[in-house]
Amino acid sequence: MYVAIFFQDLPGTVAKRQAVVSEHRKYMEGHAAKVLAAGATFTDDGKSVRGGSYIVEVSDLEEARQFVENDPFTRAGLRSFVTIQPWIKAVFAGKFNIPTDDSPLYANSVA
Repeated sequence: MYVAIFFQDLPGTVAKRQAVVSEHRKYMEGHAAKVLAAGATFTDDGKSVRGGSYIVEVSDLEEARQFVENDPFTRAGLRSFVTIQPWIKAVFAGKFNIPTDDSPLYANSVA
């Protein structure tokens, strides 16, 4: 299953982020096989990191929670909130994978 993970950092955590960014990069590289996409989000002026998002493939929501909890940024106390939600890869890289009417995913995607 895919999950979308959204998070925002606490204000005033730039120094904490810089202290563990190398460890975070190694963590993400070590899990690259399960990461479909990941990246930081920025303030409206584009000058400061606000948080970020990941799309990851996991076996269940507990695996997603563990992925987030073991992230060095989370362990360093940067996050003000984290949201984990199941995600359907309906359109990706210009390819349509929208569930059809007879797909078990369809009923959940239009509810």
